[in-house]
Amino acid sequence: MRIGIAAVLGTCGGPRTYARALVEALARADADHEYWVLTDCPAAVPRAPQVHAVHVPLASRYAQPWWDHVGVPGAVRSLGLELLHHTKAALPLGLAVPSVVSVYDAAPFLHARTFTRLQALHHREHIRHAARRAGRIVTVSEEARDELAQALAVDRERIAVVPPGSDESAAPAVGGRPAAMD
Repeated sequence: MRIGIAAVLGTCGGPRTYARALVEALARADADHEYWVLTDCPAAVPRAPQVHAVHVPLASRYAQPWWDHVGVPGAVRSLGLELLHHTKAALPLGLAVPSVVSVYDAAPFLHARTFTRLQALHHREHIRHAARRAGRIVTVSEEARDELAQALAVDRERIAVVPPGSDESAAPAVGGRPAAMD
């Protein structure tokens, strides 16, 4: 199966770390499928024989809607991908293949005041659309699953909890070795 993973990797933070760790884990666990990482930063894609980096340009963080709804689905079509996992709480409008979406929390619904009005509206609508469209929603904790199920009015059984792992390469070094190794 040809599986696409949409991942914004040209930035720092949790979604980048999550997407890289996801690709690394899939490559270790599954040699039967090909993974096509659709990303703004191909150099950040973990290397493995069945993992292919595909550059989908992202001019700035303000161009994220274009990336999600034009760049990513264009790459899905041109590569003949059979499944898409978007790692950042969005799915392309009109996506023609089955999908999975990672949504880390329900902050845009529960803590809208921490976003600008436009950001909160944008995030809520993207997450609602993704939740309706995705065959499966992935989140990081039971608490996040309960909050998302309530905020989105979806059956909590559609939401898989996959706690984030650790990325030893990101751990601070202690005595020349990553701290996670001690």
